[in-house]
Amino acid sequence: EIQRTAKKVGRERLDQEAEKRFDLAKQSYKAGKFWEASHLCEQALGLHEDGRYYWLMGLSYAQHPRFRHKAEDSFHRAIKLDPLNDELHADLADFYVTQGLFLRARTHCMKALEIIPDQIRAREILEEPAFENLGSGGCCCEHDPGCNHAEHRAWRK
Repeated sequence: EIQRTAKKVGRERLDQEAEKRFDLAKQSYKAGKFWEASHLCEQALGLHEDGRYYWLMGLSYAQHPRFRHKAEDSFHRAIKLDPLNDELHADLADFYVTQGLFLRARTHCMKALEIIPDQIRAREILEEPAFENLGSGGCCCEHDPGCNHAEHRAWRK
């Protein structure tokens, strides 16, 4: 009984410390200190795994072009922990739009709309001009080998 209580108290302390670091990370993010925010999220995740921590870490990494793969990974980990979060899917879609990955963006917009049919941000993204002629493949192509755009020829070689 005493052991269980001690473990529970220890776990609660870790959870509280993780929340404190997450709160600091949110403040850093709002202040435009994205690197600091991502570092604080990593610390929080070392104490307790939570989809919100991965989500903010993804948003933070997304601000650094060199860390776009870490951003994408963070978003996916957040989704794995909280798959029914429509805002998270919309933020990942936003991230994909900035990377020019429109098919992936559309996929996550559609997932957000499955969860909340009137998800505003997902609808806004899908109404952007880049999505008008998207179709199910081809261009806006994510570098599809069948693409005929001159700027993508290097991908075919």
